[in-house]
Amino acid sequence: MLEQNNVLIGENAWGKSSLLDALTLLLSPEFDLYHFVREDFWFPPGDIQGREHHLHIILTFRENEPGRHRVRRYRPLSNCWVPCDDGYQRVFYRLEGELADDDSVMTLRSFINGEGEALELDDIDELARHLVRLMPVSAAARRPLYATDPQRHRSAFAADRNYRAPA
Repeated sequence: MLEQNNVLIGENAWGKSSLLDALTLLLSPEFDLYHFVREDFWFPPGDIQGREHHLHIILTFRENEPGRHRVRRYRPLSNCWVPCDDGYQRVFYRLEGELADDDSVMTLRSFINGEGEALELDDIDELARHLVRLMPVSAAARRPLYATDPQRHRSAFAADRNYRAPA
């Protein structure tokens, strides 16, 4: 469960940045709901023909304590909460992307039950927008914590187009 402050630790090339990128795109409060693009589909380095054609992401949100899902701010999601064996309720938000042979991309959203079956809901996009308002991930939060020493960590800033290294 994500709280206000989190630390993500792992070895190089284990997907930490990819996870943060995905969360920033999918839960950004700054834009409308994200739609996948061709560049989101992974391919092995040097083998663009090996590009994946399907993305499947499930984000799981759990109430902080049993019964907390009933509070007013969560009411719009009342039909999305799924009771689980541990006594907590969860929201399972699924996003799928399909890359067609003509390079067009389709983005599908759904809220699912514990078995992965889509819940019958009226306005999935509005529910997704409400979820993003409750659990936003801002690109500003991705700034490195060691921003006070840019000379020592210059490579970490290279990807940030807004950053200018001191002379």
